[in-house]
Amino acid sequence: MRGPDDLDEDQRARIRYQVLASLRGRSITLGDRLYDALALAALPAPHIVRVLVVITILLGILATATVASAQSLPDDALYGLKLAGEQVRLALALTPEDRAAVELSMAEHRLAEAEQLALDGRTSDVLVATSSYGEHLANAAAALATVERVDPNAGAVVDRLRQRVADQQKRAADIARRLAADPGSPTAPVFRTIASLAPLAVGLLPLSAQIAENAASVTERIASEAARIARGGQAPPARPGADATRSSAATATPAPTRTPARSDAPRPGAGQPARSPQQATVTPRPTPQETAKPTSDPRSAALDAAEKARRDAEKAREAAEKAKEAAKKTASPSPTPR
Repeated sequence: MRGPDDLDEDQRARIRYQVLASLRGRSITLGDRLYDALALAALPAPHIVRVLVVITILLGILATATVASAQSLPDDALYGLKLAGEQVRLALALTPEDRAAVELSMAEHRLAEAEQLALDGRTSDVLVATSSYGEHLANAAAALATVERVDPNAGAVVDRLRQRVADQQKRAADIARRLAADPGSPTAPVFRTIASLAPLAVGLLPLSAQIAENAASVTERIASEAARIARGGQAPPARPGADATRSSAATATPAPTRTPARSDAPRPGAGQPARSPQQATVTPRPTPQETAKPTSDPRSAALDAAEKARRDAEKAREAAEKAKEAAKKTASPSPTPR
């Protein structure tokens, strides 16, 4: 039997070559790459699939709710989501132009809500929506005032803002005409206030600063109108006063029946008067509560709307002042005369 030592050098070289040839790596094919990718993805597959499915479902629900909330009104279930989405968009707006676009979109949303609320007869909500409209419009103009004279492209954006404001004025005038047909609607003057923006003057202030100033003045007038409506709501509460006197009189009439101390005696004629104090303690109790609820809610709603409109007017005035300051800072110190 021959062993390794019996082989000559040529035989050993051939064997060595055959062994090394069998160890050489072959070229990687597309199937090998696909197999490696599937094998790698299959390791954490259950966790990844669950996370992706949950994220997809949440994004679908959020997108559906966001679309559905676009037409929501105050007191609707999705209105809070609508406001939260607007705040997210505002937080993601990095440039003044983007911030102005978001603020203008929010202003248009408030105007559309005010229109629907006015048609539904919700006066207090109309006052809140229109005052918020003026605040967002002033913020949009103030954002553009910081770059109007610095960025050459901002002029076109400001001009588009002016056109959008003009369209909103026409829409408010149309709403005011429709509401004026109903004598019982108190919100027609609010929309006439929005439609009566002062014309823009040329020369003194940049266009964006003028829009901010006009929006602030309109918001202040809306706040004054809200205060007037809230003061006018003091007349109906005179009715529960009369009801209260009647209820107090009703509670006072059975009082003499409780004075006899002999009502507890087992007298045959005294059994019927003895029940009257129980009836007197039961029947008058719901009367003040029932008369207070329907009259206090509209009054408090009108006062809350007036207070909200006042705060919005203050914020709009602050935005207008910022726009004026920005216009002064960005103005050229020495304009060349023509």
